[in-house]
Amino acid sequence: MVTITGEITGVMETWPLQITLNVESEQYYVSLEEHTDVYRGSEPAAAGELSPGMQVKITGITSESETRLIAQSIEIL
Repeated sequence: MVTITGEITGVMETWPLQITLNVESEQYYVSLEEHTDVYRGSEPAAAGELSPGMQVKITGITSESETRLIAQSIEIL
């Protein structure tokens, strides 16, 4: 498991939902799954609330390369 914090730079409304995230000038590609938990503070939120410009903290597992993740949980900061 890895945890990263950054700013959402794009949301691709495909299934599974995918977002791009800027973390210290590096671009990450993050896939959400049906069971990915999304929170705003301690309250559950919908994945549809994610939008460019939001700061988020993502915990997930790497896939293919170190800049591709499958999200287990996303916290909107």
